[in-house]
Amino acid sequence: MDDLKLIELIQNTLSICESKFVKNQIKVEVDVSHELKARGKRIELSQVLLNVFNNAFDALVEKKDNRSLYIKAQNQNELVTLSIANNGPKIELEIAKQIMNPFFTTKEAGKGMGLGLSISSTLMQNQKGRIYCKPSANNTEFVLELLHA
Repeated sequence: MDDLKLIELIQNTLSICESKFVKNQIKVEVDVSHELKARGKRIELSQVLLNVFNNAFDALVEKKDNRSLYIKAQNQNELVTLSIANNGPKIELEIAKQIMNPFFTTKEAGKGMGLGLSISSTLMQNQKGRIYCKPSANNTEFVLELLHA
């Protein structure tokens, strides 16, 4: 595992899907210190981020306007928590409990296989971290917990 600057990892991963966010008028706000570092495998963490960003995009395009993706990171003792929230349709508690299970999807047939979050969960566990859905009254939020560098 490497020491990774989170802002660089986030910006590099966002650059992969940035054009579709811009084209669909989805505002992306990033609140991450340039000094914040985490331990992890760059490619695997990028894959996790890309999956969460793409899921957020799929949820946000269903909304007519005022579409936003919020990315925030902070130190919490030995961990770095990375919150990725969007103001699209809310995820109910019962769905949040199952959302990391393989082949579980809320998307229509042909739009998703239900493997992205399951694979992301495994990738995070392999790095001594975790990802989970945090049901909220205001936003759909996924939290990644990573080891602090």
